[in-house]
This record gives sequence, structure tokens and C-alpha cells, in this order.
Amino acid sequence: MDLNKLKEKQIAQMRKKNCLPKNKIEVVLHLVEEVGEVCEAIRENKNRI
Repeated sequence: MDLNKLKEKQIAQMRKKNCLPKNKIEVVLHLVEEVGEVCEAIRENKNRI
């Protein structure tokens, strides 16, 4: 999946949940949350190996 398709999918999901960011601060907070979830998943996978 290319980056544009991924972006469109994320925006559609956020619209469905009615949680589109309203300003730059909300965008940054959302990105930090997503990065945190990715890091957590990586740690969990490392512990399984």
C-alpha cells in the first residue's frame, strides 16, 4: 500500500469516528499516539522471539 492510500484510509477512519484533528497541535498529538502504539507492538514482538 502506498503512502497516499494509507493517508486516505486513515483520514476516512478518523472521519468515521468523528475525530479529525482541528489544528496542528492535535495532529502532532495524534501522530505521537500512533508512534507509541507502533513502538509498543515492536516491544511485544521482541519479547515473543
